[in-house]
Amino acid sequence: MTLWSKFSILNSQHQIHIGKKLQQWPHLSALLKLYDKGYYERKTARVFTMEEINAFMKMKWEGLFRAVRKAGVTLSYCGGLRTDELHKLRSRDFTEDSEGYWVKFKCSKQVGEQLESTFLVPRSESYTDGSMALKVKLYIDAVRAELGKTDGAFMKGCMAGKRLVKQPMGKNTSYKCG
Repeated sequence: MTLWSKFSILNSQHQIHIGKKLQQWPHLSALLKLYDKGYYERKTARVFTMEEINAFMKMKWEGLFRAVRKAGVTLSYCGGLRTDELHKLRSRDFTEDSEGYWVKFKCSKQVGEQLESTFLVPRSESYTDGSMALKVKLYIDAVRAELGKTDGAFMKGCMAGKRLVKQPMGKNTSYKCG
């Protein structure tokens, strides 16, 4: 017996006993169509494993192109940032102390008044090529060397992987980083 034949039997019984057709609820028919097509689960975003993040951070990539991406991955990992939140970071949101970099940001999916959250990019030696804060420091130093200052958007664009530009990194590029 198929799903639709059961629906037909229930519809007949509902008409006899209650006097109304089940078709008056269009959401019920739409749900049955989804089940009929095999849609049982919602699509979920893929989450990187710790091994994948470690492998990416240990790669010996040189140049500005990779420095921008390593800084973005570090910030996203430490703060649990969405791509949109990473894109909205400003240089003024960063403060450095002996523990590492403290970063302030506003949550993208927060309902109501947007509160500021803070996270730490720690100075620890958990990676063989330096701490997570070192990735951010190398990127900040590269921005200062290329552009002379670090104001405005934190994630800068990179022209042909060879030089940084004053413009912020585009949203589409941000989505491709990770």
